[in-house]
Amino acid sequence: MVPASEAPYRELLGAPVRFAAPVSAIAIDPAELAAPLPPRDPALHEMLTRFAEERLARVAVRRELADEVRLAVRRAFDGNRAPEVSAIARHLGMGQRTLGRRLQEQGTTYAALLDDVRRVTALELLERDVTTAEIAFFLGYSDSRAFLRAFRRWTGLTPGRFRRSTL
Repeated sequence: MVPASEAPYRELLGAPVRFAAPVSAIAIDPAELAAPLPPRDPALHEMLTRFAEERLARVAVRRELADEVRLAVRRAFDGNRAPEVSAIARHLGMGQRTLGRRLQEQGTTYAALLDDVRRVTALELLERDVTTAEIAFFLGYSDSRAFLRAFRRWTGLTPGRFRRSTL
């Protein structure tokens, strides 16, 4: 999409701007590249580095724990019931309450992760022409109707309509 006017971009960048050009590029005057950088502020650098490392550590832990729970849940499905949170917590080497607290700190719950694993697994099984009754049983639903309600909540479609739409 080409904007109606290049003027605001020219004003913002302080340089000529062309849209719908045959090549996407930014041209920088070599003199600008040779200009000295502003003086270094060691205190600011330290503060920003610490802030960035703390943020990265939180993101990494969040991903790792949620991924570990999803993987453990996926491996623990035994074909007629969903894995209990206590079994997953034991597998991860922590108590059920600790797992719940750590997931809550990260803005999720065991139930949400279990639901996500069920959704992903259901979609994979539907691609393999597994019946909805078999999927419901494998994912630990009490009956096919419970699975159908969950599937509609996830996708807005019935499994049959979803299967037809992906062919």
